[in-house]
Amino acid sequence: MNGKFVVIAFLAVNTAFSASAQPAPLEELFLEVSAGEHGEPTISQDEFRLSKNEYYRLNFVCAEDVGDTGFQFESVPFLSNAHLRVVSVEGQEIHMQGLSFHTLQCDEAGTIRFSFYPVRAGTFEFTVQDHDEPANITKGKFVVE
Repeated sequence: MNGKFVVIAFLAVNTAFSASAQPAPLEELFLEVSAGEHGEPTISQDEFRLSKNEYYRLNFVCAEDVGDTGFQFESVPFLSNAHLRVVSVEGQEIHMQGLSFHTLQCDEAGTIRFSFYPVRAGTFEFTVQDHDEPANITKGKFVVE
């Protein structure tokens, strides 16, 4: 009789873990960048308010007008304090599962997306810059509570 209980208990626990392994619904975030009057990057918003351990996807959207040099998104401190899951470009996916990257770059119009869970609270700066010498840099921040 004890053997049957152990098998049933194992199946119940295993089913519960399988159900909890599914990712939570994600919240879409959009950071759109385009070239300003003098070619400098302009961004759609400069602050994102996030909750620790919630699931998000950031869409880095480069407009038709990316200027002569393209644009680059960077936020190493933020990316170092988030669990990255999937990066996708033009429908192709890279499953990161905790690995990291340093920058996203667009040389033409398009969208690069990555999904993540912030794991530490804090304020983390991000930059969007062109590739001029010297670079034109626009700053924003992620606020994780």
